[in-house]
Amino acid sequence: MDPTSTPPVVQPVTIPAENSTILASTPINKKWTKVIPSINILFLVLSSLLLFGLDLLILLTASDSGMLSRDALFNIWIFMLAAFAGFIGFFVLENFWLKNKLSLSKSRLDNWIILLIVVRNLAVLGSSMPLIHLFVWAFGMYLVIPFMMLYMLVILKRFKVV
Repeated sequence: MDPTSTPPVVQPVTIPAENSTILASTPINKKWTKVIPSINILFLVLSSLLLFGLDLLILLTASDSGMLSRDALFNIWIFMLAAFAGFIGFFVLENFWLKNKLSLSKSRLDNWIILLIVVRNLAVLGSSMPLIHLFVWAFGMYLVIPFMMLYMLVILKRFKVV
């Protein structure tokens, strides 16, 4: 090695969200920085198109009488909107808060978290599809509470890895 050259130095980097200093060579967990946000953005776009495109069009073109009157469809659309609002809550939680907290560590639980996120997003997407939402709602009531408990347990266990 040439005596005039200096060895490479690892520069510290400050992360604004954490106010902590880490080494620039710390690996970034791509599952939390790329995979999970991409999955959530894809389902956000699909669910938005269904809810505010197809479903709203069906609602606005419905007749004022009959079994599927505009009032009945509006009540169903409100439930779809509530499921979408829940998805938005998880979208913000996972794409901003959890991403900042968990992107600097790795865990075997990350693959399970991705699976749970995809299953949840499919359920929300299904709740926005005409006729399919009836199936989701019929079985969803028996699955939502156990699913949410499993999701929370896996996330809490993931935090113990950090």
